[in-house]
Amino acid sequence: MRLKFSAEDIERWRDRTYRRTARFAITNEKQALAFINSVGFCLASKADGLELPNLWEALVGRKNSHDARSDRSYYLSYAWDIHYILPNHNSVYYGKLFRRRPTLVSREYFPYFYALAKRTGAKDEYLTEFSQGNLSALAKHLMDILVRRSPLTTKELRTILATESKKHVDGLDRALDELQRNMYICRLVGSTQRFGAAWAPVLKMFGKEVRKARKISVEDARCKLLEKYFRNQLITSVETIHKVLGWSRKDIYHTLGQLIRNGIITPCTAFDGEKGKWYCIIRA
Repeated sequence: MRLKFSAEDIERWRDRTYRRTARFAITNEKQALAFINSVGFCLASKADGLELPNLWEALVGRKNSHDARSDRSYYLSYAWDIHYILPNHNSVYYGKLFRRRPTLVSREYFPYFYALAKRTGAKDEYLTEFSQGNLSALAKHLMDILVRRSPLTTKELRTILATESKKHVDGLDRALDELQRNMYICRLVGSTQRFGAAWAPVLKMFGKEVRKARKISVEDARCKLLEKYFRNQLITSVETIHKVLGWSRKDIYHTLGQLIRNGIITPCTAFDGEKGKWYCIIRA
């Protein structure tokens, strides 16, 4: 079992997992969906300070591709309009989960995020949360609209709100962000959504996964998600996990202990010259 890795070892692992090489770059819808299913969850585009796979680098086939937007290669046209490369709106969950960044989650891993969000999946859950002061008035109003009729595009929602109050229109983006962060709604993706973002309640689009999530404890959800994070990263630290996943350090140490006891990860030395305590996935 290797307990020490060079920086090159780690980068090679992530280059392969993230598909950020020319050989493994994504060129079609089928490969894009396979990539998201493989990594479990990823960002739609690269974000500084968030060490996660992202669809953008998998499309361009290289790391540090912020300047790749000037390229005019075939597959870069997909990167701006993510819905063109995903086959349909039921293929993946699209929301804002990591520091309000657009995130793609496979249907397999969606229930674990949902369980971690402590959503019950009850039809009137958003009403209960609103009555307890955990949901803003405009977010509750948007849910009222989307429960009655969905999917609706951002433009259609803005038109509906414009007939009621300019204040509502001005707060639309904030309310959509709030509902995404709390996993009440999702953005539909796929070739059918060609004219802007369209939204629908999570319960409507992911009913099967919501029912599965009800049987998953918060502790089991953390273990499943952190194990997958390690398999994507190879090696990471408590500080990085805290920064990316946003969990408390107490919860992180508890989950790390579970994974160590289960023989999934182990403490290790990262690479020469790097300070701090590191953990790595145990490979066969």
